[in-house]
Amino acid sequence: LPVRAISDLFEFHPGNTGLHRARVRGTVVLRLADGSFFLQDTTGGIQAQTRKGRPAPQVGQTVEVAGFPARTDGLPTLQDARVRATPEAVLVEPGVLDAKAPPNTDAHGTLVRLEGRVIGRSIRA
Repeated sequence: LPVRAISDLFEFHPGNTGLHRARVRGTVVLRLADGSFFLQDTTGGIQAQTRKGRPAPQVGQTVEVAGFPARTDGLPTLQDARVRATPEAVLVEPGVLDAKAPPNTDAHGTLVRLEGRVIGRSIRA
């Protein structure tokens, strides 16, 4: 499969019908306890959901991921993802998120930085 930009995964392409596996390349920016992880390239980010029992790659590692593009709770994901590590490493610079701006999903799956003030703390199960 050709490598595609993450931002292109949900664009309409004439002749495409049904589910098709897609391949992307990017840097792992977050691992979750369920084995899924967030991958970012220069165009955006996406959550990759691997098969159960497969270890997620390390944060900072550059990988190629092939999976089925889908929307989970309205957010982009790659389901049934297969992961292959690549030898190169790409440093991801976080984007700046304005805490005063209204929330949007454009930054979903991407590494961001914001500045704020802690106004409280709570510890709960």
